[in-house]
Parts: sequence; C-alpha cells; structure tokens
Amino acid sequence: MNSRRLTQLLLWVFAMLFAVAPGASSQSAEEKIAFDYFDPTINNFPFFDNEIYVMDGDGTNPTNLSNNDVDDFCPDWSPDGTRIVFTSDQGGTSDIYVMDADGGNPTQLTNGFYDTAPHWSPDGTKIVFSSVGRTPGFPFNLQIYVMDVDGSNLTQLTDGPGDFEPSWSPDGTKIVFTSDRDGNREIYVMDVDGSNPVNLTNSNNLRSDSGAAWSPSGTQIAFSSQPDSGSNQEIYVMNADGSNQTSVVNNGEMFNNSVDWSSDGSKIAFQSGGNIHVANSTDGSNETNLTSTLSGFSSCPAWAPL
Repeated sequence: MNSRRLTQLLLWVFAMLFAVAPGASSQSAEEKIAFDYFDPTINNFPFFDNEIYVMDGDGTNPTNLSNNDVDDFCPDWSPDGTRIVFTSDQGGTSDIYVMDADGGNPTQLTNGFYDTAPHWSPDGTKIVFSSVGRTPGFPFNLQIYVMDVDGSNLTQLTDGPGDFEPSWSPDGTKIVFTSDRDGNREIYVMDVDGSNPVNLTNSNNLRSDSGAAWSPSGTQIAFSSQPDSGSNQEIYVMNADGSNQTSVVNNGEMFNNSVDWSSDGSKIAFQSGGNIHVANSTDGSNETNLTSTLSGFSSCPAWAPL
C-alpha cells in the first residue's frame, strides 16, 4: 500500500532540515513533470490535502491543477500528453479520476474502497491500478486491476497477498509491479492478462523493493530499494529481466517508492527528503532538487511524454 500518506509529516520535517540545494538542470523546460504536493502550512493540516501539480522539467513554474480541498495524488500522463489520471478522495473514498492536462473536466472512473496508483497503457486504451477492498474476505489485500479508459470492463489481474504499484511496459506486453507474495517486498513482472508472474529482484529478504518504472526503451527498470537493516532507501536500475541490479542514487536521505524516467531515458525523477529530485539514469550524477522552492512535501513524479 502507498505508505507515503502515513509518513508525510515526518518526511516534510526531514526535508526542511536536509533539502539539497537547487542546481542547474540540463532538462528542457519544455518537458513537464506532474507530481502531488502537500503543504501543511496552507492546507487543512493535520488532514491530508494533496494537490496535483505540474512543473517544467527544470522545476520552474509549479502550477496547481486540481485546486480543491480533498486529497489528490499519484498522477500519470496519457501517452499523448493531453490527460492525467490520478487518485482522488473527491467522492468520499479513494478512486481513480482523469482530467485534462490543464486540470479541467475531472471525471470519476472507479467507485471502490481504495483505488490508487493508476498507470496508462502505452496505446492509451486502458488504465491499470491497485485496489484494496474489492476482493471478499479478510485481510483486505491490494490487488491489481485493469479497465478501459472510461472505467468500463474492470478486470482483476492478480490474487496474491499484496500486489500493487503496476506499470505498463512501453511495448504493451508486460506489467511490472510490487508484490509481497513471497514474504518479502519484491519487483515482479507479468503478462498483461496477469499470467506468468516472475520475481525480478529476488533479494532474499536482504532488501525491500518497490515503485518500479520502465525505461522508455523497455530495456531497463528503475525501482526504490531499502535494505532490511532499516537504512535509507536507494534508487536501483536493472535490466528488464532482473539482471545487473545497480544502485545509482544513494544520497543519504529518505526516499519513497516514487520513480519515473524522462522521455529520452537520460534522467530519472524520484522523491527524496520530501522533494522531487532528478539525476542521470546511468550513474545518479548531476542530482538536482527541483522543488526546493516549495515549502511542503512533493512526491510521485510523472514525466510527460514529448
């Protein structure tokens, strides 16, 4: 389950103490990054009131798109860049909504108990997401569902003890996701119909892995990893088959399971210390804090397609 909302205040305080100073970014300002933003100084603190924001790729021009008094989070862009899918509490429960890229025409797609972490298919016809409470019985486990972009044809893809944070491969044939099914939090991949799940990280209880995202080429997967010793999380990159797992970012700050790639694959965006950072995807160099001018807590970056 998305643990970010349970730890936002602690991470916000941490961010204020240890935020990385802003630096020059080579990312074009024409490319956009959507993210969710929580500011306890102006929102209904201690009640969570995240908003969906968008900013230029260099961190300038942050703009509130959702502008309401409910919790909006976990954005993802449509492949053509004209719409954003996200999670919202507008209806009283956490459901999947879609809106225009300028924040207009918000439309509710699901009516569940807790639906979150939506991700668009590369052909723009479907949305995959995590849901808890739809499957009868106890405990209520997160499962992965897929639906058409209008909310119809809802289909359950997984039935494990906890499957969540799905992300479609660029060629549309696979879905990578986080799972607790082996007694440890690992990164899995499966076919788009839910068949043939394969454990990619196989960390053997040495790490807790989550928040996987495909590179635009489909050849690599980035994810967040935390050693079971309880130390700070790192950003790893591995080949799409799980080989060559390499830590590329370990800056000594807290992370959350929020990672995404720029459209050209040269950079990764991630949450660190309550801010959105970017770094080179190959080695984590040129790390830059994009949201240092914002006073609150930023997370769940999603790069817009070009």
